[in-house]
Amino acid sequence: MSSGLFHRLNAQVYFLPYADALLESLAADRTLLLAMDVSEAGRKCLVLMVSVIYEKRSLPIAWIVVTGNKGHFPEETHVRLLKRVHEIIPEGANVIFLGARSFLG
Repeated sequence: MSSGLFHRLNAQVYFLPYADALLESLAADRTLLLAMDVSEAGRKCLVLMVSVIYEKRSLPIAWIVVTGNKGHFPEETHVRLLKRVHEIIPEGANVIFLGARSFLG
C-alpha cells in the first residue's frame, strides 16, 4: 500500500467523519468562515491548509503536505486542496473564504 493511499484511508476513517459533523453543525446556524494558509511542518515540509474559523480558533479541515522550502505552491495544488474542501462543505452552506496575500500570485 502506498503511503499516499494509507494517508487517504486514515483521513477518511479517522478524520473526515468528525470534520463533516463539525461543518454540518456550524453551517446550520452561521456562515462558515474558511481560511487558507501555508505553514512549515517538520524538516523541509510545507502544509497548505484550509481551516474553519470558530470562536477565535482555527480548526483544520483539509491540507496537503509537500517537501520543499518556504515559497509559493503551484496553482494546481491550491485547486486540488479546494476540490477536497468543496467535497466536505455542506450543500447550501454560506461560506466566506480568506487567503493570505501570498495567494494573489
